Amino acid sequence: MKRPIHYGWLVVAVSFVTISLVSPIGTTFQLFYQALKDQYHWSHAGISGIYGLHQFLNGAISPLVGWLLDRYGPRRTMPIGALILGVGLALSSQISAIWQLYLTFGVVAAFGVAMLQSVPNTAVVSNWFSRNRGTAIGLALSGSGLGQLWLTPVTQWLILHFGWRNTFVLTASLIIVVPTALILAFLYHKPSDKGLKPVGETEEELLKAKRQVIIVDKAWAQTIWTPACAMRTYRFWALALMTLIFSFGYFLIAAQLFVLTQEFETFQAQSVVVALIIGAQGLNKGAAKFFGGIVSDHLGREKTITISVGLIVVGVFVLNVVQGSPSVWLLFVAIFIYGMGYGFCLTTMMAAYADVFQGPRLGAILGYLTLGGLLGGALGTAAGGYLRDVTGNYQTNFLLATLAFASSVALVWSAKPGSVRIVRKIDVDLSGSQKQGMLNETVPSK
Repeated sequence: MKRPIHYGWLVVAVSFVTISLVSPIGTTFQLFYQALKDQYHWSHAGISGIYGLHQFLNGAISPLVGWLLDRYGPRRTMPIGALILGVGLALSSQISAIWQLYLTFGVVAAFGVAMLQSVPNTAVVSNWFSRNRGTAIGLALSGSGLGQLWLTPVTQWLILHFGWRNTFVLTASLIIVVPTALILAFLYHKPSDKGLKPVGETEEELLKAKRQVIIVDKAWAQTIWTPACAMRTYRFWALALMTLIFSFGYFLIAAQLFVLTQEFETFQAQSVVVALIIGAQGLNKGAAKFFGGIVSDHLGREKTITISVGLIVVGVFVLNVVQGSPSVWLLFVAIFIYGMGYGFCLTTMMAAYADVFQGPRLGAILGYLTLGGLLGGALGTAAGGYLRDVTGNYQTNFLLATLAFASSVALVWSAKPGSVRIVRKIDVDLSGSQKQGMLNETVPSK
């Protein structure tokens, strides 16, 4: 008889769809950014500051989101987030002054996004998987890629044909209805809520497994981590700083991509095509998040992040070439490589956090770590627009971003998540009980 699919994979599917609708909000804001700039003639720095505030508040309340998730579960907290986000987007359709958009999108929508995005979904998915955790998180987070693929060109088409106000309203309706229905119907916080064990912990799975999670630092892994306890460790601050610096570098460029292209006549006449290319980055970025989880389960978190950053730096170099030689195909190559590196890196970071601080308070700890990332994103977004206004080009953005990426690699190697838990190939045919014993074995760190 064929074994049924574990319910944990349905949890991943719900997270995938939710993230596919929520994560592209930042990317599509670039399209509204251009429409608002054309209508109101607001400055780059002024509009960039809106998304910068959105990112900052998204991060600032992430610890609260993690606490609410740990205490009340996803079925009580996440639908409220969908309602808040929908209201924020609907109110954004009615603005007539820049301060109003700071309030509706920068503040209200930010609260909704935080309650639906990576922190709650990563925490929930992590609970359902002991083995293949990186793969499961990668698959869930890869939903952002599919969403970006179709929502970006569709949003640009809607803005051109129905106006940015009506597009905000349509997006709000979609966000309120779909995630809420799926979360209430299928999303459970822990396997025990359904009378199940996590994927990888049943006797049958242990017997058939070719690879298993090995505890390298038994004392660390057995600690019941709370945010306060985690904050007293070097690892926490190294991971938090890595996340902040990496996000700063990424959003120095990512938040400016569409606006950058519209400074060239070659791209102005093909705005929908450019939006499609940026959307296609989502598909490739989403695929990279999925495969990044698989690769990090095999190579380890540190090595995968190093490879990811290398890809991002290559993408920055090609994007710099685009400024001197505007070409749709060259733009596609630059965005493809840049997005691939980011996708690999984001999934691996989230898996590394779960490896180091797995436990009943993981949601709250993820919230604090994500706070660093979104603070970095807010600073990068605001600084990106400001530097463009001051310098008249994006050369300084590219240079600072490259330095930030290099620093993030050094920090993840200093945090050494692989010295807590690793995934190791099992070369001999062991019984289920023997394999279970390996999970609790202390293996000398290499």
